[in-house]
Parts: sequence; C-alpha cells; structure tokens
Amino acid sequence: MKYSFFLFLFMVISCKSTQQDSFKNSLNSNSLILLSECPEPEKCSITVMENTSMSFSKDNANKLYPEFKPNENTMIIKYTFAVNMDQQASDGHYKEEILFEIPNTEKKLVLNDEELSKVKLLHGMFCYCKGAAGYYEVKNGKLKVENNELLLQFKNENVSQRIDSIKAKY
Repeated sequence: MKYSFFLFLFMVISCKSTQQDSFKNSLNSNSLILLSECPEPEKCSITVMENTSMSFSKDNANKLYPEFKPNENTMIIKYTFAVNMDQQASDGHYKEEILFEIPNTEKKLVLNDEELSKVKLLHGMFCYCKGAAGYYEVKNGKLKVENNELLLQFKNENVSQRIDSIKAKY
C-alpha cells in the first residue's frame, strides 16, 4: 500500500511537469534553428532577444534606427546576413538585418502587408551604397508563426535587397 501511494504520487508529478514543458514550446534563443539556406562563404544567423521590446527613432539625417528596452512580455527576432568581403578595405562590407517583435507567448501569428507594423518589422542594409544604407520599416510581405515554424517573406520597396525570406523552426 505504501509503495502504491508513492508510485501514484510520482506519476502525478511526472504528468504535471510534462504538461508545463509542452506549454513552454515557444520561441527562445536556445531553440531557434535557421532553415533558410545561406550561400557560401556568407554568414547567416538568427537570434532571439528575449524579454526585449523595440521602438523607432530618427537620427539627425532623418534615418530610422531601432532602440531596445527590457520588456518581459515581448521578444525580438534578429536575422543577420553578412557577406565575407575584404576586411582591409574601409568600404569592404555588406550586411542585412531583419528585426521584428512578437509577444513571448505567441503560438500562432499570421500577418500580411500593412499588418506587419504590429510586429515593427525592420529591414536594415549596411554597406558602402550611397543613400541606401540604414533601416527601413517593411510593409510588404507575410509573417507566419505556427506549428513550431517561422516563415517571413518580404519586400523592401526602398532598396535592392539580397534577403527576402527567412525560414526557421523551434
């Protein structure tokens, strides 16, 4: 009788922790895996800035840039594409960044075009490309987060971009 009580207690505790773990199946920096191809020898990465929110500001040249603040309800997804160019040349670099903010507990999200402003989608291009470098708010594309996958397809109307889609799983 004593052993059956402990066995029952063990089973109840085990079931409860499994339920909690399956509920936690959301995006975090340890579980995000990039599925998009990255051409060699370029470097691509995707990270999660947990418990962070983003707002926009403008500099003296009226260029947009993101500012980050702690926020336990949201996270920032950051994708970086960098071309491995001549490091000796002062203008020998090319990088694109995609940033967007989603709620920490988001399990399903589907946004199109103007709705992308809800996640503050930014595309940044950094290079020696006069007038094109900087961040741009994106309002043309589709973001889908569901079934443990993240898919983003977008078009930055302001510049010629090399990255127009991201696919990842978590």
